Amino acid sequence: MKHLLLKLLALGLVAQALVFAFVEAFPDHYNSPNNARWRYLGQVVRGQRPIGPARLLVLGESRVNAGLRVEHLPGAWSLAAGGSTAIEMCLGFEQFLASHPRPDTVYLSLSPRSLCTIYAYWDLAVRNGFFTPGQVRETLRLADSLDDPLLSFDVFTEQDIEAGRFGPEHLRYVPPRLRWLGFRLNYLAHYQLDIRDNHLFGAAERNRAFAREMDSLHGRRPHPGLLESCALPNYEARFMPRFEPPPLLDHYLRRLLGRCQAEGIHLIFWPSPMNESSRPLLSPDFRSQYATYLRQLAADFPGCDISDSLIFYPDSLFGDPSHLNARGADRFTREVQERFFGPAGQDEAKR
Repeated sequence: MKHLLLKLLALGLVAQALVFAFVEAFPDHYNSPNNARWRYLGQVVRGQRPIGPARLLVLGESRVNAGLRVEHLPGAWSLAAGGSTAIEMCLGFEQFLASHPRPDTVYLSLSPRSLCTIYAYWDLAVRNGFFTPGQVRETLRLADSLDDPLLSFDVFTEQDIEAGRFGPEHLRYVPPRLRWLGFRLNYLAHYQLDIRDNHLFGAAERNRAFAREMDSLHGRRPHPGLLESCALPNYEARFMPRFEPPPLLDHYLRRLLGRCQAEGIHLIFWPSPMNESSRPLLSPDFRSQYATYLRQLAADFPGCDISDSLIFYPDSLFGDPSHLNARGADRFTREVQERFFGPAGQDEAKR
């Protein structure tokens, strides 16, 4: 009996090793859309997936994907991805410049939440090879040198905050280098939902079709699951009484702005709209600190066009607390195009 159990254990370990080898070698066969999106972006920024000339490069997170129809802007291509911060957008932009012609204009939009917290760094960007290994090492070293624990802790979930569990004692510390190693080794926990949802061998064609769809939308990924209207307050209104960007995110945002200024690339920082239900719940401290921070960036980078305003749209134009629905996207795209890229905005966009 003992020998039988040992043989079964050995067979199980061999089977796990084979699955690990398969998913590492053929990720398109199991990836869910979120992961397929980040793999796609990694291929684009490194020039492994050809795209047309991008005179306008759009950077940001999911609010940009939902609200700005990049395919309607002349010569535009989007690298925006859900959960992005200045880390992903800066390092992705640097890879893009190394393998593509320099764009004339960069349109950057990061929500206040994305300027203060991370979401995609480990679970999506690191996991799916969006960064080069050197870039991962750089971010970890820089976090250490800035004494910034951002990459060392699990951030609070909304459930933690609602239950009052958001003090320092509730942060879960994991040394960044150990976490990186764990992501590579603990593949069952890391990949099991994708493997289950995609049946391991059935996702390849879906992911190829998904990539072709993103190509047709000039790199944009439509935001899934949006409703006809949403009056619920957004993350900033519910969970951000103050606006305090951590040093690591501030560093990469400034690095991105500085690179554009040094390269003669016109950078536009413009916010995505918030819903009206969130407006009265934003604290005075939050609004004041946000405006002060953006004004300081504008003063430090005079070659960049940086807005310190917040924009509010009716709840009927939102599909969830943070993302514009189709009607909202039509309006916002039209307003951005007219302001910056239409006949009345050409001079402003190119100045």
